[in-house]
Amino acid sequence: MSTIDKALRALVAFCFLGQMLGQTGLFALTTSEPSGNSRASKQMTNEEYSERLQSQNRYHSLRTAGNRERNKGNYMQAINYQEQALVIANGSSLEGVSRGELSRLHELVGSYEEALKHVEWILEHADVSSPLLPKYLETKTRLLKKIEEQREGKDSMVEQIKQEFPKASHA
Repeated sequence: MSTIDKALRALVAFCFLGQMLGQTGLFALTTSEPSGNSRASKQMTNEEYSERLQSQNRYHSLRTAGNRERNKGNYMQAINYQEQALVIANGSSLEGVSRGELSRLHELVGSYEEALKHVEWILEHADVSSPLLPKYLETKTRLLKKIEEQREGKDSMVEQIKQEFPKASHA
């Protein structure tokens, strides 16, 4: 079986599972009626399915590009890709994934308040039984501390740069 055949089988299984679970949203095989009642869902048309599949492919391409740029240390370019992915994921179950990655990237570049916005969204929408909840509570605490240090002029990133470049002027 070719790689393409395996990928197509996996996609069909994924979509079937989404339909069986009654999921709606960007990556589901069913759509909600305007009432918002998930029980009032209907089968997608081929056109709707094609549009969702294209969106899903675009989302994953953007996430992959963002991860590649992050691994190269190009954090601002990574943020750009991840923000584009977030627009596509808005309202889907993958929105939290995108926001989690954006919070990590913003923390890496010292944009702690922006990172905190994403973490707070995650905490607001998280299932209280999620095993990741303590991690994001810890992240929120860490970001709040970094924001306070930044406001007081004690940014740890600045201190790290001073240590790495001791002969540079810090005035």
